[in-house]
Amino acid sequence: MTLPRWQQNWRKSSLHAGPSSRMSLGGFRRSPRAMVITLAVIAFANSAYYLILAYLPSYLQTELKMSSDSALLLSVLVMGSMMIAVPFFGRLGDRYGRRPLLAASAALYLLLAVQVVSLLNSGNETTVYLTAILAGLALAPYAASSCAALTILFPRSSRFTAFTLAYNVSTALFGGSIAFNV
Repeated sequence: MTLPRWQQNWRKSSLHAGPSSRMSLGGFRRSPRAMVITLAVIAFANSAYYLILAYLPSYLQTELKMSSDSALLLSVLVMGSMMIAVPFFGRLGDRYGRRPLLAASAALYLLLAVQVVSLLNSGNETTVYLTAILAGLALAPYAASSCAALTILFPRSSRFTAFTLAYNVSTALFGGSIAFNV
């Protein structure tokens, strides 16, 4: 009995064997630069995200005596504004390139950092809300293009494994621990 053509092709390919049979540490050894770049880019992104979305509400509650409802509403508004803005910045990244978008977003966020902190300490709830939303919008281009820009740095043979390893190590080191670093 002759197998259907799709089954013949499937058996010839290495896809049916699963990722563990083809993956080796060679992908990691061949791309240490990509690993370091991914660690750095994701460290910046996670530090900024967790600072705005996780640490800021508790800071506002403890230091500025804002109600928990108001502080958590702020997180929802920031995430909502980012969710609306990300597709537009994704389109810009497709049109003008991901690297310029990443660089512009990081530079804008770093330039705004001191002003954001001073405005957050103003005590005016409207100013605090607008400032946090502005900081979130400064990160939206970063969120729109970082994963797409970083995965292509790795060789195809280990692209997703290497990327997810670097991404998750960076998230563990710089994302969840941001409250200890601030």
